[in-house]
Amino acid sequence: MRISTITLATIVAAGTSSAAFADYTITQSSTQTQYAGHFITFDEPGVPTGATVDPLLFYQASDGIVFSSNSPPSLIVDDWDALDGIAGGNGTGNSIQGGFGIRLNFDTPIVELDFQGWAPGSPAPPFGGINVLLFLGGDQVGSYSGISPFGTDVDSWFNIVATGGDTFDEVVFFNGAFNSFSSYMDNVSWNVPAPGALALLGVAGLFGIRRRRA
Repeated sequence: MRISTITLATIVAAGTSSAAFADYTITQSSTQTQYAGHFITFDEPGVPTGATVDPLLFYQASDGIVFSSNSPPSLIVDDWDALDGIAGGNGTGNSIQGGFGIRLNFDTPIVELDFQGWAPGSPAPPFGGINVLLFLGGDQVGSYSGISPFGTDVDSWFNIVATGGDTFDEVVFFNGAFNSFSSYMDNVSWNVPAPGALALLGVAGLFGIRRRRA
């Protein structure tokens, strides 16, 4: 299991989001953490398969999320089990493939996310492996680089948790190898805080900033 804790406590210019003071934990492991709020397997009825789609607006109406590719319009949902390394060919159904990575944009900021991801090519950073970037309001608030799980389903689960009273609304998952730029994702689950909880998170983040500046 690999864990990356990003503590961003640097001095920032006035007007920058409070996420600059937040803590984000990104864990890569062999264990799934399935959140009850939203769960997408890409096997839902009506999802287009085997054809290029960009973005996957199908999920925005039902789950408040848009999937897109870093290389539009290279985004395909299909049964990739036959491809060595994707779910080990275990018959898990469809997953999503993105050229130059997969981008997730949430209508409402979230505090926790879990997904299964694979990336072929060179297995390790800096010119390979997998990378995860977190954003809030367009500002990068966290990052993670790890060993690519391609070729096995061990350590193919990625869990992201925001603490310290902050959230994130965009995630980019991409392959760092130069010889193959495709990335794959499946079994995406997350929770959206209730409106009252979001208000409390905002107060907690503001209190954290004032306490650090005191």
